Amino acid sequence: MNLPVPDSNGPDWAVFLDVDGTLLNLAEHPDDVLVPDGLLSLLICLKRALNGAVALVSGRSLASLDALLGAASLDVAGCHGAEIRLNGQASLLGSADAVIPKVAERLAMLSDGIPLSMVELKTHSIAFHYRHQQMDALQARQLALKAIAGQEGRLRLLDGKQVVEILPQGVGKGAAISHFLEHPPFKNRLPVFVGDDVTDEEGFLEVNKRGGISIHVGSSDSTLAQYKAVSVAEIAEWLAGPVCRSLEYNQRKDAS
Repeated sequence: MNLPVPDSNGPDWAVFLDVDGTLLNLAEHPDDVLVPDGLLSLLICLKRALNGAVALVSGRSLASLDALLGAASLDVAGCHGAEIRLNGQASLLGSADAVIPKVAERLAMLSDGIPLSMVELKTHSIAFHYRHQQMDALQARQLALKAIAGQEGRLRLLDGKQVVEILPQGVGKGAAISHFLEHPPFKNRLPVFVGDDVTDEEGFLEVNKRGGISIHVGSSDSTLAQYKAVSVAEIAEWLAGPVCRSLEYNQRKDAS
């Protein structure tokens, strides 16, 4: 199915983009990802064309995204939406900061000795990375459940690609997108969300409920997304081509 193109006669878009697996190819370790030349320039071009209505919606923290992409000029939902930066102002949509480090320490002890596993402590969440040759998804989830025992009212689990995320209750990419859409410059626009992982399905669901456009990157057929892209490279080409150029053209036309 061909990716959608903007309709100059239709509603303006608000574009939400996952990062790892969507804008960046995945790596064995989150710190090993490579950022393509010109990516930030492309995102700023898109933001300008959409009058500001572009946001990154990522499992990474705001600090990580800023260090990785130089994304301080962009609106961002970090830690799957636990932290938000909108119009330059940072806020929290959910926090369990008092227990997050303790749970991470407990999970590190429980997973000690499991090869190729890693506990990643983020600003307001935890990611438990594992490899299928050492444990399967169910075993990884059971280990994470043990780690959050007694904190189920404050924390939730979210399964992803060879990762189990531990988040504050009420936090997720769907909730983050909903929050953005309540505020300018996103308000009263058609939401478009691009993601690649199981952790993005809540975002697809939220966008679909609003009559928006959802795009899955990758080969999985198990997704709520309406459109498919095969690779990060295809999304980059899509953003650089029909999306960015067409929107800039329409903006110039409207201004004339």
